[in-house]
Amino acid sequence: MVDGNATVSLNDNDLNQTISGKTITVFADASGVLKITQNANMYLKSISVSYPKYIEENTTISFGSNGNYKTVEGLTYTSVSRDNGGDNSQLGNTNGEISFYVRKGAKISISSYNGYTSYTASLGKFTSENQTGTSYSFEAGEDGKVIIKSTDGNNYIYSISISYPTYLSNASITFGTEGNYTTMPIDIDGINTFNTNNSKLTGTAKIYVKSGTVVSIDAYGGSLSSYTITANNTTTDVLNDDYSVFVKEDSVVVITGSENNYMNGITITKASFVEDSINVSFGKDGNYGTSGI
Repeated sequence: MVDGNATVSLNDNDLNQTISGKTITVFADASGVLKITQNANMYLKSISVSYPKYIEENTTISFGSNGNYKTVEGLTYTSVSRDNGGDNSQLGNTNGEISFYVRKGAKISISSYNGYTSYTASLGKFTSENQTGTSYSFEAGEDGKVIIKSTDGNNYIYSISISYPTYLSNASITFGTEGNYTTMPIDIDGINTFNTNNSKLTGTAKIYVKSGTVVSIDAYGGSLSSYTITANNTTTDVLNDDYSVFVKEDSVVVITGSENNYMNGITITKASFVEDSINVSFGKDGNYGTSGI
């Protein structure tokens, strides 16, 4: 509670300007030093610090009289008017909100009633367009609070699912009719099988990998490979060749194919680090093949 006027900042970044005589709530999206700076005639009554409960595991929140939404830890809601049968609930009027905290990388998927859907979804600076379809998904670009806000009273929700990607550190993804890509934990679209051991990728493949790994593309070769690979916030164009990249931190690697792009496979391996002094020799009697470089 603050009487007067004050600025609240975290690590010298302005978070909120108080309004006289009001209680303010500030979400600090990073650790650091929180400061309250007097501007004029400030009377500070109290400060409380609390940590939100994050949903950090794959979770499905279900609604209706048979749903679990009333017991999911970390979920808050206002103006859930009623349970409309066993499998959906009405999030009524323009003040209706459902909120919860997620970690960066979470995929949030919302299922709603056909013809009775009207809401926005937001996290941090991101806010979706008004949703009127039966399903909507987005990815959390940062740790933070997800708010699903009703935009009119005719809004009925079936479920909300929160899922986290599987980060790979050692895997082999193969394509073609005998490939394993359909069973691997990757997001892929725009792919067609070409023969037993390669496929045509004209869409995107998103692969979540651990830090310190090497992602290697086994391209079809010839004049039938043309793609981009985005890793470490850098996009590289590759034409008719294989390509490898070292990934510096836990992140998603995105491979985007052109209209004429065929691939045999993708491997993810943990990088071997040289941690002791070594001598590397070359030539037919050299040790370069076994030195770890």
